[in-house]
Amino acid sequence: PLSQINLGSGTSAYVGNPKVTRNAVTPADITAFSAYNATRPPAQQRGPVGGVKSLVTDYVNLAGREVQGLDFGFELRFPQRASGRESPRFGQFTVRGDAAYLLQSDTEDSPGAPKVDNINRDGRTRFRGNIGLTWRKDRWTTGWLINYYGAYVDTGTATTKEIYDVLGKPDYISVYRDSGGVTRYRYLVTAFATHNTYINYALPRQRGKLLSNISLRFGINNVTDIEPPLADEDFGYRRGAGTTAKGRTFYSQISKTF
Repeated sequence: PLSQINLGSGTSAYVGNPKVTRNAVTPADITAFSAYNATRPPAQQRGPVGGVKSLVTDYVNLAGREVQGLDFGFELRFPQRASGRESPRFGQFTVRGDAAYLLQSDTEDSPGAPKVDNINRDGRTRFRGNIGLTWRKDRWTTGWLINYYGAYVDTGTATTKEIYDVLGKPDYISVYRDSGGVTRYRYLVTAFATHNTYINYALPRQRGKLLSNISLRFGINNVTDIEPPLADEDFGYRRGAGTTAKGRTFYSQISKTF
């Protein structure tokens, strides 16, 4: 009889899942299992066990992920500075940029399950990049950097076709077919760009002088004071997707090399 089955709950001889540690069976457990079994056919009835005390949940890699993309980078300096000569009359300009373009980002929740395309979903934007311009002349250096992050869909904010039509088909709702062929109506997190700038002055080098090899810098991050785009997250924006909650920030820096 089920009431007489002893699975060893609360002892090292427990014959259930070895990753589960249970308490000993109590009278309350026996009463609960008896009430459960009374409403089930024999094939669905269960022997009493104690409550779970601890559970070991090892990571099991059952899913698959395939990611492909292209990375780009360039640097251009003009005019070129000849070796051993003074800096160009109007200084030297450097344009530098980096970008990433996502070609594929598929996940498979379990073997044989349909693949899910994650491009432009929940922060996995297809395109992101930055470009900066630096000018150097004698002891002066100044620069401007632009960081860009493309638009993506927030899958946690869904609506229906009826609401989409009533709202006049707004562009902040993305309409697309998912991997299962179902048409989705979800919020589109807009693309955004932030601008940073700085100016730096290096004091003359004088051997033995306290102020030698000192650089003074003043900068501004998020020059345009742009706010992170709205997203369905605890903080109102997606952290780690190229965003920051900091507004326009001014900073100064003094550094010395030895």
